[in-house]
Parts: sequence; structure tokens; C-alpha cells
Amino acid sequence: MMRERYIEHFKPLVAKFKADVSDLCLTKKLELKEGMPGLALPLFGESYEGSKTKILFVGIDDANTLVDLKGYIDKSPEDSLDLALERFDPKKMINEGGKKKLSFWRFVKNFMALLYKKDEKDIIDDHEIVNSFGWSNVFPIIEYKRCKKKLESGDVKKEDWDKICEAGNNIFYGFKHLRETLRPRIVILTYKDCKIKPYLKGYRECKDCEDYMNCQGRKDCIEIVKEDLNENLRKDLKHYKLRDQQGDIDVFHTPHPRSSKMGRDLVNKLSELVKNCGSF
Repeated sequence: MMRERYIEHFKPLVAKFKADVSDLCLTKKLELKEGMPGLALPLFGESYEGSKTKILFVGIDDANTLVDLKGYIDKSPEDSLDLALERFDPKKMINEGGKKKLSFWRFVKNFMALLYKKDEKDIIDDHEIVNSFGWSNVFPIIEYKRCKKKLESGDVKKEDWDKICEAGNNIFYGFKHLRETLRPRIVILTYKDCKIKPYLKGYRECKDCEDYMNCQGRKDCIEIVKEDLNENLRKDLKHYKLRDQQGDIDVFHTPHPRSSKMGRDLVNKLSELVKNCGSF
């Protein structure tokens, strides 16, 4: 059911993106070469739909998408979406990406081990757990400056790539797409510079409501949760509860794991707060 809902939601959006980029290539005489970063749309493991926790990890962007830009333009929208879902291998991602000390996938591995009270190796070998989470990125297309060498080798100019990024952001930016497709219960948003209000467009802060108690049962409201944190953690860990008719969604906003601010204390506290959300 989730896969069908996912395809139904993204199929027309990918078709619109494909048309916009195709027009741009025609106008600018831009040739798309293999290996150019494609769309970094949300993906999920085979155990995610049946998981009680439905944890979604959100990074910044992705220079090595599972389907490149040429693939999204050459294939039908449904085929490109199916291919990305088929190629998403959480175990491989954690195994290979988790070897670097300051990496997104190392953080995912550490966090899941703490959450389930298992050794990191046991997490990787546990088929149910390692396939139980979703993955997405704030930006659907990586910025030019973050993959400059790869794009320069394909003779792509910054102004042309900026237009492709603009087309992607206009169609795919925002949490609403994750809500409609993956319907997460827990979101770990690992991009400190992400502006919460634009990203969560459609939700409003509960303090704007006349009667907070009457607001709790309605959708589209954000409660800013005040956690008991020390001064350092208070700067780098924010907790938002989205009041939604589909069920509450807890969003934890942190720095990216590449940042030195993502220390062990933060990961420990984050796993503790997630456990307290009642999904375990």
C-alpha cells in the first residue's frame, strides 16, 4: 500500500520535473551525461511500513543518488521511482557509508544501536531493524558548489545547474511530501540551517491558536517541546511535535553528523528522547 501511495504521489511530480528539465536542456543545449546527481527523493526499507516507530532520517542532499539525472529524464516517472526504491539497500548504505567517522550513515548506525540496545554489528545483521527506517534529504537536488568537480567534468555551468535545482525545489521541497508518502512517526532532521517554518509549510505554531487545548486534536499545528537539556545540547537539539490528524509526528532538529557539534552526548540524548515518544 505504501509503495502504491508513494508512486501515485510522486509520479506526476517527477513528470513535471522531467518536462521542466527537458525544456531547459533544449533551450540551453545542455547534454545530460551519466553520473550527474538526480533527485534525492525519500526512500524506505522493506520493514518500514510495518514498523511501529517509522523513523525517518533526513540529511541535507545527495551527490550520489541511486538514479542519476539522465535516468530520471530518459525513463518514465514510474520506472525511475521503482528503480530508486529497488536500489535502496539500507544495510549496504550503513556498511559502506558508516565507515567514516563523521558521516550520516555512521550516525544512523550509532543511533539505531543505542535505540535498540544492540551492538552496531548486530544492527547491521538484524534484517528487520536495518530495513525499518526511511531516508530523505532536505534538498531534492544537490547545489552546484557541493558537487562542483562532478558537474564541471560534465561541462555543466553553474547557472544551468541552478535552474535545475530551482525546478527541483519548486516541485519537491518541503515536509509535506514525506507526510503524504512515508507518514513517519519520528523524524530526525540533521540540517541545523534548515528553516523550520518554510520546511514545515502548512503547519502553524500552537501558540498562534486562541485555545491550545482545543488545538491539540486538529491538524496543521506545531508544539515546541521544551526538553530538560544542558546549555550545549539546548543549542543543537530542538524538539517539535506536529499535531496531525494522521497521528502526532515528533521532529528532532539537530546539526548534520559531519559537524563536530554532533557529539556522543547529543546522540545519547536523542535516542533517550525518541524512546520517550512512546513508540517502543
